[in-house]
Amino acid sequence: WFFMTPVIYPMSLVTDNFSPWVSSVFFLNPMTGIVTAYRMLLLSAENPGNLSMVLSIGMAWLFFAVGIMVFQRVEGHFSDEL
Repeated sequence: WFFMTPVIYPMSLVTDNFSPWVSSVFFLNPMTGIVTAYRMLLLSAENPGNLSMVLSIGMAWLFFAVGIMVFQRVEGHFSDEL
């Protein structure tokens, strides 16, 4: 996930040089939309699209829900397995 978060490189580098499938995989990382929006607001004063923020928030909630379900499933054995 560290290298899939565009902190030191712009997201346009990924979208221009790789296929659209690879670019969409980058947005599975919830921080991609947030970092891209901050970069657009601070460096170019452009309005970031709502789609990137919606995708980021949606993926964060999806990961949260899956984490809760997994925890509830293994909660009884959790302390015994470690």
